Amino acid sequence: IDCKVAEMFAGEGQQSQVKYTPKDHCPLQYSCLCQYLIKQNSTAINIQSLSTRPDEKEVLILPFTVFKVITIKQNYLYDPKASISIEIELEECEDPNDNKNELENSETSRISSTNDDIKDIEKYQKFKQRKRRLYGIIGFLVFAILLSLTLVLIFMFVIRKDSMKNTTSMATSTTEMVTDDNDTLPQAFKHIN
Repeated sequence: IDCKVAEMFAGEGQQSQVKYTPKDHCPLQYSCLCQYLIKQNSTAINIQSLSTRPDEKEVLILPFTVFKVITIKQNYLYDPKASISIEIELEECEDPNDNKNELENSETSRISSTNDDIKDIEKYQKFKQRKRRLYGIIGFLVFAILLSLTLVLIFMFVIRKDSMKNTTSMATSTTEMVTDDNDTLPQAFKHIN
């Protein structure tokens, strides 16, 4: 608990204005600081988990909570320089029927405190979707590249085999000579005469 904030709301520094009415009539107000001893989670809400300001340390006490007064300390009621007129220490009275409600309230507080987590989860899910799309695109591109390389290799081997067959058949047909001693032309060129 931030005591400076509590003291500010209790009227610290304004004791001369808070304690008395003008012309020294009877006192109307006293600055009071209450300190609560809370025993159950369902009694108060920690603002720090819900606030957009991480340094906020206030606690909201839920209505209809019963407290027992432990001590009352009066700080020189007639001293205008006293920071707080009255300090009251309170202790929560436990409700035996509240045990079952405490479980429900703790779930509710967990849900409310995870409101920011839900936003983070939504961002994370969007990030995962983008990541999946990216991996899908990369996978498709790798598949397309591998497929095109495979087709190029197959095409190259088929063309080489065909060209080797053509080269081999041409080489054999050109090397065959006619057995005629007078004719030195290969058989392929014999029909041209």
